[in-house]
Amino acid sequence: MGKYIAGESAEEALKYAKKLRPKKIIPIFDILGEHATKKAEIVRVMGQYLHLLEKMHEQHVRGDISIKLTAFGLEIDPLLCYRAILHVATKAASQNAIVWIDMENSPYTQQTIRMYRKLRAQHENTGICIQTYLKRAKKDILSLALDNPKIRLVKGAYPEPTDLVYDSHRKITDNFKELLKLCVEKNAYAAVASHDMEIISYALHLRPKKERIEFQLLMGVREDEKKMLV
Repeated sequence: MGKYIAGESAEEALKYAKKLRPKKIIPIFDILGEHATKKAEIVRVMGQYLHLLEKMHEQHVRGDISIKLTAFGLEIDPLLCYRAILHVATKAASQNAIVWIDMENSPYTQQTIRMYRKLRAQHENTGICIQTYLKRAKKDILSLALDNPKIRLVKGAYPEPTDLVYDSHRKITDNFKELLKLCVEKNAYAAVASHDMEIISYALHLRPKKERIEFQLLMGVREDEKKMLV
């Protein structure tokens, strides 16, 4: 497969994941796809995640999963979207796997936070992604911090109106660091999803509790640094 893709099936992805065991790296599985347009597509993607989780259980592969709400039909049937993800989150909880909810572009930000809160009330194994290039991100983290959240911090990659986002690499990096510090201060579980060594170094400098932070890097990127961070 490609540099960033472990396989086209659960079996191929799990085969790669088993190679990570000696390195003590825990994989996060993401089934690519978004913007379901039919209810049948919602059922299909739910089934794919349930199948993946079942295979993880059968093969004793420890790992988490990452999902996109639009792939679960957020745009066409929010209630069905919730029910489908709740089914997946319930299965994941039985295996001590975290369900990370990806943040898509800004039209979905508030809906994503609302869905996260709803799911988090049912299962503590639910986490949410916050894009640090969004100017609203600090306010969102402060509101989420009241509920002992799991927060994945990313810079953000979707094209957005300039009034919604910081417009330079320096500003985005500085905001990432500020928000990471805020997560640590609020004792939120923080996932640092960045390949930027300035940010990784800053995270280590903060000396957070080991059980309250993790580093998430793409497959095929900064392999030497991964060994250091384990």
